[in-house]
Amino acid sequence: MFVVNIIIINLLVAGLSWWFSGFDRHLKGDGSRTDIVHRLIRCGLTLVVLECAIWCQWRWFRFHDSFAVILYLCLLPVMIVLWLGCLTEAGARLFVFLTDPVRSDPLDLDKNQRDLDRLADLVREKRTGEALALCRELEENHEISDPAGQEIRSRLGVEQKPAAEANSLLKALQLQETGRWIEAETMMQELLQARPRDIEVAFSLMRLYLRDLKKPGQARIVLDRLAQQPHISRDHIAHARNSFDEWSRRLPIKPGQPETAPAPRESIATLIKQKRYGTATEVAQQHVEEQPEDFAGHLQLAELYARYGNNFTQAKKIIYRLRTNPAFSEQQFQLALDKLDGWQKTGNAGGKS
Repeated sequence: MFVVNIIIINLLVAGLSWWFSGFDRHLKGDGSRTDIVHRLIRCGLTLVVLECAIWCQWRWFRFHDSFAVILYLCLLPVMIVLWLGCLTEAGARLFVFLTDPVRSDPLDLDKNQRDLDRLADLVREKRTGEALALCRELEENHEISDPAGQEIRSRLGVEQKPAAEANSLLKALQLQETGRWIEAETMMQELLQARPRDIEVAFSLMRLYLRDLKKPGQARIVLDRLAQQPHISRDHIAHARNSFDEWSRRLPIKPGQPETAPAPRESIATLIKQKRYGTATEVAQQHVEEQPEDFAGHLQLAELYARYGNNFTQAKKIIYRLRTNPAFSEQQFQLALDKLDGWQKTGNAGGKS
């Protein structure tokens, strides 16, 4: 009877440890031979530790062997080392389930890395059809950027289509920067209608509605439509909602205040005409500090340093800070770099005065 109980305990522990070993974050999760070997090793070591623990208990109850107690206590940290990683991962998944019980997709923190590794293997092995299908899937889920997808297709020898949509968004951002907001709105709406899951276009249109046109209702519609699109990361949606809330808090809320709060463009232009470049820079700096998501404000401050202060080092710092600001897109950063390059070519507009 004792032997039967030991066999049953071993079978139960083997099954439980095999299931629990699936929580190891170092596994690829694709059922590969490496994953199976790692799980078998962990389960085998667990059974060895279990047999030692059973032997120690038997020695203690039968002979009161103190050495068996010491060995038994030494087995506990071994078991902790074996299963601590799986235990923390299981706890993290349980926490996510309790805080977000309606989540339909399983938590897989390493899925994106595995997909990228698999894509790299397909490209290296010249398996063009499978690589293109996976690349298209990753682009639709916004796990890789459009330029990265184009580079992958180029490596596979697939003829590229002209990036008309990227150029259209860049043109819309240029229109927004020059104050032609209605034209920019029309172009962004057309782009978003063609690609309703395009995060970058949706963010740009939301910024236009909230910061320039002061239409929070329209921005909310864009956000809600984006949230309803399939195959969009929940993290992207959460970031969009946080950005919407942050930009909304900067809208004027005083009663009787006009719908569009005037930006200091006109006053800065007047100061520039009066050649009061230092004062204009101070006003622009204050405006950027009050509205850090104002892309045009950052550009104007950089222009004041570059063209009227002949301080291209400071202008470059302002431009490169845009890249670390999540409120701005990569295309806006590239647009700012083009502006900086143009200012460097034209030189100091302030003259010697």
